[in-house]
Amino acid sequence: MSFMCRILIAVAILLIVPFTNSSAEDYYGVESIFQIGTGGRPAGMGGAFAAVCDDGSAVYYNPAGLAFLEYRELTLFSANLYENTDFMFGSFSYPILGFGTIGVGGMRLGTDGVVFRDQLGKLGEHDYADGQYWLSYGLKIFDNISVGANFKYLNKTLGDLSTSTGSFDLGFLANYRKFIFVGINLQDILGGELKLGSSGEKVPFNFKGGISVRHRFEKIGLILAMDGDKTKDAKTRFHFGGEICYNDIACLRGGYDRTEITLGAGLRYKMISFDYAYRAHSELGGVHRWGISFHFGPSITEQNARRIHKQRQGERMRMEEARSMQISRLLSKAEVFYNTEVWDSASFYYNQVLAFDPENMDVITRLKEMAAKAESDAQVQVDTKALQIASEQLLQKYSKNADSLFAIEEYENASMEYSKVLQLDPEDRQAQNRLREINDVFQAKFDGFMREGRAYIEQEKYAEAVVAFNEALKLRPGNRSVMDRINFAKTRLLVAQKLRRAMELLNEEDTAAAEIVFNEILGIDPEEKVALDYLQSIRQKEQIRPVSIDELKGDAEIWRLYLDGLQYFSQGEYEKAIESWEAVLARYPGSEDTKENIRHAKSRLERKKQ
Repeated sequence: MSFMCRILIAVAILLIVPFTNSSAEDYYGVESIFQIGTGGRPAGMGGAFAAVCDDGSAVYYNPAGLAFLEYRELTLFSANLYENTDFMFGSFSYPILGFGTIGVGGMRLGTDGVVFRDQLGKLGEHDYADGQYWLSYGLKIFDNISVGANFKYLNKTLGDLSTSTGSFDLGFLANYRKFIFVGINLQDILGGELKLGSSGEKVPFNFKGGISVRHRFEKIGLILAMDGDKTKDAKTRFHFGGEICYNDIACLRGGYDRTEITLGAGLRYKMISFDYAYRAHSELGGVHRWGISFHFGPSITEQNARRIHKQRQGERMRMEEARSMQISRLLSKAEVFYNTEVWDSASFYYNQVLAFDPENMDVITRLKEMAAKAESDAQVQVDTKALQIASEQLLQKYSKNADSLFAIEEYENASMEYSKVLQLDPEDRQAQNRLREINDVFQAKFDGFMREGRAYIEQEKYAEAVVAFNEALKLRPGNRSVMDRINFAKTRLLVAQKLRRAMELLNEEDTAAAEIVFNEILGIDPEEKVALDYLQSIRQKEQIRPVSIDELKGDAEIWRLYLDGLQYFSQGEYEKAIESWEAVLARYPGSEDTKENIRHAKSRLERKKQ
């Protein structure tokens, strides 16, 4: 089972616990009037939408779902409830590539013409309305995990009386392979008080959580979801629902909203979605709910593809500019040698130009011209039998060519040309001196690369050491000492990589796999001290005797430390809890219960720091 799957299961358990612990309570407490839910699609699914939330109604059910929206979306919803009560909802979501999704929304529940009476008769009629308005934001923190928040403004009016306050929601959404989704929305965390006249009520905190499962059968899409709403001192309200869609065009929905059955349907045409929901009621009759959504492009996926395409175009342009500059540099050198009739060097650089631009007709023509001239010159020398003159001319050309290469610091080619000069005239002092100078330059470079490589070895930067020694080997091909140093650096680099892998496995508590890697390291370097020490530590841990809870209870001092750790953990003082339990392990290292407690405390402490 993967690490992500374990995390989702743990979150699902934490999600279900507050529901199951309170579902048997008889006292229903105070709930927000807006717990009736909103949106045509969620309403058809019984309000089970906290772990689905893939459209504009995410601003209400779970703002973390906004992070997964592809298109800008305008969602509208209305319903005529009982006794002339109207319910309206609207939201607009705007995904921004690389930033997250911003959303705004609002919902209003109002009744017009409420009659006020006293013992003498009718006093008059007044309008009553409740409203909520959001500024929302959702952000992916990983590819499959997102968070979101709502900043809310709430108001209530009754006739000439009015009151308002603010509130805050915090949402979380995670999925495993786009198959299992878990969503949490902590609604009205910092809710204020709504007060009309002398009476008022604090906006109640609500814990909304849900789990959904999705699957795709070619053209058929299926979603099954379950939600729960838990308001303080109130009985948990459950929502169950499902949706089946054909080719993402036509959808049928059904669910169970608290105590009543819901039905729904949806139709999508291009970028417009129409949704209908019906919620039954055993005493008051059913309610029809209507919704419409407008999607605007381009999608986030399309925007990202365009950005990548633009980046690749830029990279191709930069590569082409670098290629053109290289060709220009080589042509410049080739023209210098051509104008001085140094055919060998000119041919060398012209051929390098062809390696970058094989269809350059000007260069091809120039190479043919030089070949013809070289052949003609040779024929003239043979015909006139002026071998001495030809030798002197050739010596002058080689010297001139070598001097030109030396002047532009083309030392390798210059060394070849000076060697040709010495073949014709072994006593040429200038060629001898220049070859010594070139050898000194090569030796200085060689020594520099060797010093650099040794310094990297001392710093344990083995990859950089391999690069430096390879540069030295280019200057002294076949040098056994350099090759030995390269092999040593590569060996240390491989050992360092395997050590990192072994440490990662130890951190993941995969001791068996870590032991295998440590043995592989010893196969490479039997004297590797770190691997030897860790193997010894692992083998010592494997010999530790298991210790039960009953045995801990038998040691009064240790049992007191164990209980202190539990108390600190329950109070959220995780560092003190870890300190107490580590003292227990110091005497009883085989206590698996204590180790498990420490793992939980470290996990809680890490989340607390985040």
